Amino acid sequence: MDLLDEEAAQAFKDAIRDVTDTFHKYPVILEREGGDKELLAGLKVITGELKAREGGEEISEGYEVKFNREYLAEKGLVNEDGKLLIAYDDTVKIDGKRYHIIKSKDQAIFRETKLMVVIEAGR
Repeated sequence: MDLLDEEAAQAFKDAIRDVTDTFHKYPVILEREGGDKELLAGLKVITGELKAREGGEEISEGYEVKFNREYLAEKGLVNEDGKLLIAYDDTVKIDGKRYHIIKSKDQAIFRETKLMVVIEAGR
């Protein structure tokens, strides 16, 4: 038995969107083949959790960059099949500095629905 009916589930999804639209205000630029995208994101500095990249390069600065998935779809970063169009070859520019995408999380967390995209970016 499901505790939430469809209307309540949609209200929850709408509330998540309202929260991200309110608090995800940090301007970032997603640099990608086919054109850069100016986006608004939620940011968190990653400290003490950074690891060396393949090849042994040290990562000295990092961010967790958060987006509402529906927002990314509106910006053309999710295709018709629901595939996220952000690749590991893309970079994120934050405060004029370029960061490489290290990890991307795009998981269904509520009723098999993907609501958030979280990217770890480092340099």
